[in-house]
Amino acid sequence: MCDDEMYGTVFLSRLRELTGLTPANYRDQEEIQTLNQEQLSRRMQKKSYVLFQMIRDNPADTAAEIILEHHRTHSAGIWGDSGGNLPQLFT
Repeated sequence: MCDDEMYGTVFLSRLRELTGLTPANYRDQEEIQTLNQEQLSRRMQKKSYVLFQMIRDNPADTAAEIILEHHRTHSAGIWGDSGGNLPQLFT
């Protein structure tokens, strides 16, 4: 990733690659793609402090991998009110 403005694009691309979810699974895909790292982490802070930290502290591709692994290994409750549905976290 050569530009911080592309953080959202790289993040969603890697998450889609790992999960097999299509762009249609992300209602706000176009908006997320335009966010830099700080903007995306702040957006996630409203839904889950765990996500906020993962995005804030890692490059986009690494954050996507960590989030997916965390999602697979922890109970749905870790994601707060989202119910553990990964695509819902990004809408």
